[in-house]
Amino acid sequence: MKHSIKSIASWTVFLLMLIQLVPLNRFNPPVTRDIPAEASVKRALKKACYDCHSCETKWQGIAYIAPFSWLASRTVNAGRNTIN
Repeated sequence: MKHSIKSIASWTVFLLMLIQLVPLNRFNPPVTRDIPAEASVKRALKKACYDCHSCETKWQGIAYIAPFSWLASRTVNAGRNTIN
């Protein structure tokens, strides 16, 4: 029993290390236009949404660790498609 638990743990650690090699596109495309809204609305959107859902994404540290990076990338891309 101890051998199988160690084996499972070893394989799990190995696979977690291996998935770190899967490349993701964490880039910010150039901003091509501005939102046609009042300054207060722009400020609110910038504060609440831009960090994750715009072409001005500030990638957090967790966005570099798989499998969390996959979720972060998927969420940012979905948000960009919605907001942009």
